[in-house]
Amino acid sequence: GGCCQFPPYELCDMCPDGTEPNNDKKIPTGAVTPPSCKEFEFDTFAYNPIDGELGSCSDIFLRNAAFYCDCPGAEQGCGICPESGGVMFPEPTKLSLRDNLLRNESCRTMVFSSSLYSKDQCTSSLAAFGVDYGAFCGCPGTA
Repeated sequence: GGCCQFPPYELCDMCPDGTEPNNDKKIPTGAVTPPSCKEFEFDTFAYNPIDGELGSCSDIFLRNAAFYCDCPGAEQGCGICPESGGVMFPEPTKLSLRDNLLRNESCRTMVFSSSLYSKDQCTSSLAAFGVDYGAFCGCPGTA
């Protein structure tokens, strides 16, 4: 919404050190056709702040997704599944399940959303969902 279709892209690089992301990789957003790293750089969603002020490059979805694109030093800090300390796992077992009472998001989308939080934000951010999405989405070991 709003007046402006595009944010000021020239302000933010995906990789914190300014190197080019691996554009052969895809960002697993939960979309039917996931965007490439380069396409994600031009997605207005990527510029939403996660837990900071609008206008800062350091805490936006784009920067926190950098690990998907092989950016140097970028690491995943959070995930809904307890495997590997809560970090990513291959796929939830209930990929298309929609929980209409809660957020109307697929489990695949929740896996992606949770992966964008930093280690510092992880526990409080997942608790804010109010639901154990790991168990709900069938993470490994949650039967």
